[in-house]
Amino acid sequence: MRCTFLFARTLTLSLTLALTAAVQAQDSFKLTLLHTNDTHSHHEPQSNGDGGVARQAAVLAQIRAEGGNTLLVD
Repeated sequence: MRCTFLFARTLTLSLTLALTAAVQAQDSFKLTLLHTNDTHSHHEPQSNGDGGVARQAAVLAQIRAEGGNTLLVD
């Protein structure tokens, strides 16, 4: 029983290491991560030009238009 458990564990570790090496061998890619935080009821533009939903949408559209992989966490 102990031998079977040891074999299963060794096999699992070997497969994990082999798959990890295969994933690392692939080409890397660029990911742009966008995050908004603490916008609770602060959606109106400010007098100094900051803020606002329209401005936020414009900035997001501009970054996405530059191409590449973009992920928005809101």
